[in-house]
Amino acid sequence: MKNKTSLSLFMLMFSILLSVSSCKKKPDDAAITESVKVKTQNIQGVNVSVKEGVVTLSGEVETQDLIAQAEEAAKTADGVKSVVNTLTVKAPPAPVEPERTFSPDDSLKTAVEDKFKQYNISGVTASVKDGEVTLEGNVKRAQLQEVIKAANEAKPKKVNNKLTISK
Repeated sequence: MKNKTSLSLFMLMFSILLSVSSCKKKPDDAAITESVKVKTQNIQGVNVSVKEGVVTLSGEVETQDLIAQAEEAAKTADGVKSVVNTLTVKAPPAPVEPERTFSPDDSLKTAVEDKFKQYNISGVTASVKDGEVTLEGNVKRAQLQEVIKAANEAKPKKVNNKLTISK
């Protein structure tokens, strides 16, 4: 009888020990998340998510060095099984083009070119300096009056005619 009781007691203790060892405690994802956030709080752009003890870092940071720092910080938090690091380095900002200001000469040249398009004038170029338009190129005699008219409609101070006239 004594052997049966000892055996029963042994079996009971073995069962309890077996059930305790097989019931592994799941990681506390919320606590891990908070811990990693605290450890990475000085690195802007890091997002933290945790599932079953696996930490995922995402977002954009300023340098490659900050990516490594964030990963190392996450690995030191209690309960972390592993770290998946998907952080990227921010692209540098695009250079800001200085705003182009148009001089009165630029505006006048555009106006003359628009008039040339309106009158279907080709083969003639206009340059502008100090409000004066200088016309150059080849034009047929029959079209000369139209070219001068188009240039004058843009309201320059003066039109300088350096056109080559053909028949």
